[in-house]
Amino acid sequence: MRQLGLQDWVALYAALLSTVLALVGLYRWLRSGPRLSVTVFHPLHSGYRNSEKIFLSVISNIGSSSAVVERVHIEFLTSKRFWAQKVGEAVFDDSTRWKPAVKLIPVEGRPSSSREELNVLKPNDEIRAPADAIKGYDPKKHWIKVTAIPRRCGKKFVGWAAPIEVND
Repeated sequence: MRQLGLQDWVALYAALLSTVLALVGLYRWLRSGPRLSVTVFHPLHSGYRNSEKIFLSVISNIGSSSAVVERVHIEFLTSKRFWAQKVGEAVFDDSTRWKPAVKLIPVEGRPSSSREELNVLKPNDEIRAPADAIKGYDPKKHWIKVTAIPRRCGKKFVGWAAPIEVND
């Protein structure tokens, strides 16, 4: 076996350096874009009095760039496994009454009037969305899965609320 010459060492160094730079670029690309945190508060921990059916979803922008949440998908499941049976679901997007991508701004001087404005989540901003659970939801048996999908992004961000045993 022959010894490595200067050209071989330079080629090896260049290959190693380009590989490291490619991995750093891939890491930065994966971390870029919107990053959302989805937190789901169980109905018994949502802070709403006299309710076993109202749960709270908090969607926070933990990334470094602004994001618009285009769609929120809420599912009620029998377990957290992929084969879980779906008890029910609700989807919120531009075709529903509550639009996660839009916020209502009161119109000055016109009581009971508001205008729609794009709901841009800047870094560290959040959307709080209280919602009624579907009919047939049992807080002792069913899981709540909330998926937030930002605009122009292929990523889905998911939060879960587990069933809670209630001591009567």
